[in-house]
Amino acid sequence: MAIEVQTEFLSAASVRIWTFVKRNEPTNEDYVDPTAVTITVIDPDGTTQVDGVAMSSSATGIYYYDYHKGTASAAMATGRWRGTVKVVEGTSTTAIIIPSPFSFKVK
Repeated sequence: MAIEVQTEFLSAASVRIWTFVKRNEPTNEDYVDPTAVTITVIDPDGTTQVDGVAMSSSATGIYYYDYHKGTASAAMATGRWRGTVKVVEGTSTTAIIIPSPFSFKVK
């Protein structure tokens, strides 16, 4: 079962999206760096604004992405934005790929 976290933002030019990657073993909760962490961001109209872009690392296992419209003064569209963070561990046919959906609302 997934927990949906929806955060509301004022209509602004950018939003910072965070993700945290931990080991899956119940005895070890340390943060880890996987092979890749990418993000897709979709606007309220259903148009993909960012597709499979690498997220930046803040520290081991902690990643962020600053979505920006491209114009400093242009506000983001109001409504529910959504997207997916994809965590990839390994390569080729043995890679483990974990997609995690998210959403946020712009007022």
